[in-house]
Amino acid sequence: MVFLFLPYSLSSMNSYLSSSHAAFCFVDTWLFNDKKYLFIFTGKELHSAKFIGYIRNKVDNRKIDKLSLLNIKKGSAPIFDLKLLVNEPLTTKELNKEELVCDLEKDCALVVISMICDIFEISGAVAFKASGFGQKDWPVDCRTDLSTVMEQVPEILKKIELNQYDFILDFYEQGMERQVAFSPDKDAIKLTCSSRTHWTPDPVFIHMKREQISRIFEDLYNRFLEVGEILCSDLIQDPLLEEWKV
Repeated sequence: MVFLFLPYSLSSMNSYLSSSHAAFCFVDTWLFNDKKYLFIFTGKELHSAKFIGYIRNKVDNRKIDKLSLLNIKKGSAPIFDLKLLVNEPLTTKELNKEELVCDLEKDCALVVISMICDIFEISGAVAFKASGFGQKDWPVDCRTDLSTVMEQVPEILKKIELNQYDFILDFYEQGMERQVAFSPDKDAIKLTCSSRTHWTPDPVFIHMKREQISRIFEDLYNRFLEVGEILCSDLIQDPLLEEWKV
């Protein structure tokens, strides 16, 4: 394995990536002694325990000030992510209304969201996926967890629109009970995960770019509306949902 510190510049990055030595490489930028550097490492040992231990030691001894690679380990998700996936071609279906769990009176936007997520769940065609902080597949579903996330997404998007990246995404349903706190950290966004169950995030924090964060929430919001328009257009177009929409 080869790993190099190079003074940060586009020319130094392009020069290295255009060389034959760039195969199987990972490139990131780190702050080191208050200066920005390219950190480039290559080789099959990328995921080795020995290499991860070496990097952790550097961080523990405060020789590296900002590191977005602590979460690189075999089998773990490299970043935090949220996705709404479709498992089969979607068509408008006649759903068995008796399967609907939500029995609340439809009197506000949050109840409408809950009904939409209920329909996603019983359709069998839609899956909600969350990953990160050492767990590739979080134990989430459409019926409960997607509903709790979607009620928070519009306010998060409003803050992102104002370039305000200080907010919390709370998976508060029983069984999940974890949250991700977002906060600006120089030119990146720091995500810190905390758990109220026996599960422990590893790593506890990661760094992501602003555009990565905005893309996650924008894509989730748009996908929610697109899928809902096919499976339950009456609910997506319900006037009560207008107060929720961005």
